[in-house]
Amino acid sequence: MSDLTLDAGAVTAAGSTFLDVTAVGRDVVTSDERIVAARLTLEATVPFDVVAAELGEGTTVREADGGQASVVRTVEVLGRELPVVATGTVEVEDGRLVVEPLSIDVGGPSFLSGALAALVRELVTIEHELEGLPEGLVLRDVTVQDDGFRALLRGEDVELTP
Repeated sequence: MSDLTLDAGAVTAAGSTFLDVTAVGRDVVTSDERIVAARLTLEATVPFDVVAAELGEGTTVREADGGQASVVRTVEVLGRELPVVATGTVEVEDGRLVVEPLSIDVGGPSFLSGALAALVRELVTIEHELEGLPEGLVLRDVTVQDDGFRALLRGEDVELTP
């Protein structure tokens, strides 16, 4: 085969769920033992709830203005439950989907809010590893959509069989 295209509404791999998946393999070579694509491009949506589950129960991740993402959760700080809304830009760092908060709102007066924001920053920072995909695929770009994070992955000499 020279080219291989896959379109799927949903794919579950190693416990990860991907939606609206499109994969295009170029220069695909098959043998009795394996299938290898010289070049593979994969686009898929990582649902917000998959990422939110990593941050803890009751966490919500959603689209924010300007292509950003928001994390909404309640955290315990100094023995008190505080509602937190953190918003940040989505980036790719070392092959991971990362949302580093640019703003953190914990309510209350600004002098207190700033100090508390520093305490909760780690609890609202997203560092999501895409799991279950073939070895050699590397996350290249990610954008925020209304239903999740749209990921673009590319790789060379990607083995498509276990």
